[in-house]
This record gives sequence, structure tokens and C-alpha cells, in this order.
Amino acid sequence: MSQDFKIWENKIYIDPPILAKGDGPVAQYRMWAQQFYYDDSKQPNYATNTID
Repeated sequence: MSQDFKIWENKIYIDPPILAKGDGPVAQYRMWAQQFYYDDSKQPNYATNTID
């Protein structure tokens, strides 16, 4: 477990993430699932539309 610390300490975010050949149809799933997520700039703010 302690040998994994070097990996975790040096992780970076890459967009789009790099996939390995053995990952299968992950890219197609991500593209399909993206339709269900809002872009933060377009997401409605429901908290301001509440009755106190």
C-alpha cells in the first residue's frame, strides 16, 4: 500500500482522460452519460426560487 503513495502524490487531472486499450467502451458511456449533466453556467439555481 505504501508503494502507491508516489502515484497518488503525482496524480493530475487530464481532460479528456486518457484511456487504456483494456478500458473497453468507457469513452462511449461517458459521451452518453454527459447528456444528463448540466454545465455549471447553465444550471438553474433552485435555492433562490424557494418560499421562506
